[in-house]
Amino acid sequence: MIVSLSRCLAVALLLLGILLRFLYLDADPDYSEWTGYITDEGRWTTHARGFALFGPTFEANWSLHLYLAPLYQLSNYLIFSLSTVSVTTSRLVSAVAGSTLLVAFWLLMRRVASPPAMLVGLTLLALEIDLLVLSRLAIPEIAVMALHLLVYAMIVATPGASGRLALAGFLQATAVGMKATALPTFAIFSLIVLAQPSAPGDRGRARSLAVFSAGFAVPFAIAALAWSLCCYPRGIDLATLRTILTFVGPPSAYNAIEFFFIDSLAPTINTWAVALWLAIVGWMSSDDGDPRLRRLLRTATVWWVAYSVMMLGLPYFPNRYKVHVFVPVAISIAAGLTLFQKVGLAGVGAGLARGRGLAGALRLGLIALPTAVFLAPLVAAGVGWALAFPSRLRLRLLCVAASLALTMWILDWRRRRGRSNVFFVTFPVIAVIAWWTLRWTPLSAYPFWPSTSFLTHAGWWAAFLLATGVVTGLTNRSVGRAGALSDTRLVAAGAMACIALSIASAAPGYVNPHYSIREASRHLGELLSGYGGVVSAFYADGLFNENKLRYVTIVGEPDWRVIRPEVLVTVFYSRDSEGIIEREYCLVQRYPLYVSPEFFRSHPQLDSSRDAVSARVYRRDLAGCPRRAS
Repeated sequence: MIVSLSRCLAVALLLLGILLRFLYLDADPDYSEWTGYITDEGRWTTHARGFALFGPTFEANWSLHLYLAPLYQLSNYLIFSLSTVSVTTSRLVSAVAGSTLLVAFWLLMRRVASPPAMLVGLTLLALEIDLLVLSRLAIPEIAVMALHLLVYAMIVATPGASGRLALAGFLQATAVGMKATALPTFAIFSLIVLAQPSAPGDRGRARSLAVFSAGFAVPFAIAALAWSLCCYPRGIDLATLRTILTFVGPPSAYNAIEFFFIDSLAPTINTWAVALWLAIVGWMSSDDGDPRLRRLLRTATVWWVAYSVMMLGLPYFPNRYKVHVFVPVAISIAAGLTLFQKVGLAGVGAGLARGRGLAGALRLGLIALPTAVFLAPLVAAGVGWALAFPSRLRLRLLCVAASLALTMWILDWRRRRGRSNVFFVTFPVIAVIAWWTLRWTPLSAYPFWPSTSFLTHAGWWAAFLLATGVVTGLTNRSVGRAGALSDTRLVAAGAMACIALSIASAAPGYVNPHYSIREASRHLGELLSGYGGVVSAFYADGLFNENKLRYVTIVGEPDWRVIRPEVLVTVFYSRDSEGIIEREYCLVQRYPLYVSPEFFRSHPQLDSSRDAVSARVYRRDLAGCPRRAS
């Protein structure tokens, strides 16, 4: 019954995820992570728009986004040529790619993963708010993610099959053409090829890698040569090359570690990390010999571990790049939770009881880690109150280490006395669902880590841990009475909780959609319909997909000061240290743009003034302005 219901829910979730990617596609994103889409949607489609509207007469002053994403621009150009230029058509590539990602994941996992485990992995890809919003924006991230999943599927479908490996290489070359930042992932997929079982021995793996590399290198080299000879015989200019090189360099270890503590994406990653942790526990505890599950777990783990090293190892790696890691994480979750269902809580407890030596200590550490993380804020509050010391990163790390040592000691003490430790398996799952739920209550004002009011934080956090501990105890008692079926119910219940909370996160953007970008773009076209020149866009590139105005991109503040454009459209707050706008320009129109209120709550350090969330149109008039728009 539960399996059949989960299977039907998986299909329904797949269809819901596809629907949400197309519904109100021209609406403003309700996104708490990023507002740069107001700029980037225009820049990633500017060449496609220009050639579709103006043909060979179109000239762009900045070609960085064409160098980085030629196939993405080409895809949008084909759509614009066959239909029209609009906010909706500019986002179609991402919506189709996002739907392809969901279908590909479902096809890859449906015969391998259990239906409840499939539900959890599919929920991550279909309803996670970052992936959902990026699937509705005119930027190439989701297109690259969909292609990467297809690359992975070709590699793992039939190990050593030359045709599929060559196709995987071709798809990887296509992903690089869709966005050049996908190039480093060639090394990751090469590792996955080498991690595949192949006969006979190492020679078979080397042959597989050679076929995959040839499938990538041949079309990539041909396309690069044709591009350089046909379109840009002079190569990349130095200014663009310097811009690209600024994105590559050694990071600091501090920045890599602090991501998990203070970054705005950290709560999402840490929440789904608990599901990944439970999947790893199931993998570690299972003796199941299903080669398909083992292959998926091994290769997907190589993927997300290598990608995590890359995303934490580069100085410029915004969160819209980091969410690429959710694809291999979803595969690992679905495969690992399937094994967890098979072995059950009893099997996990038995495996933990048998562990000895270094392997046993590592297993204890793995089981203890998430519980220790939930205990650490209580320790930090106590230390902060005793020492009157704010909760800094170093203190948080020390508190996690102390909590981990204490939790491991408790686990070992119970194990040596023959007592069950399954509480430490179910507690993190219930605690993270409870914490996720609290974000929709007035208690969301309390952060995970204390910074002030240490006693207050310690009191409410202790109450939270006590309540979740009681629920965990009751859950474990119910599981013990129900037997093996309860493990399936446990995963299914977790999946349902993830679905409900994910829908609650995404609902505001669909219940009350806003269309400020679309309406501002249309009105801008009407406002400047009689202007025959070229408009200069300063971070306002996304406001031209609903009109036919010619525009050029102003890359930085020094540029517009030198150019002194006749018409300037700017978004966000722009510094004017020399007072040029005040002396030489008239404010013709102001367009308020919708930004999710959650964005400024998530980024309290950012400016939330009217100019920070509005577009402004200026016309140059040295004679002075008769009146100012307000």
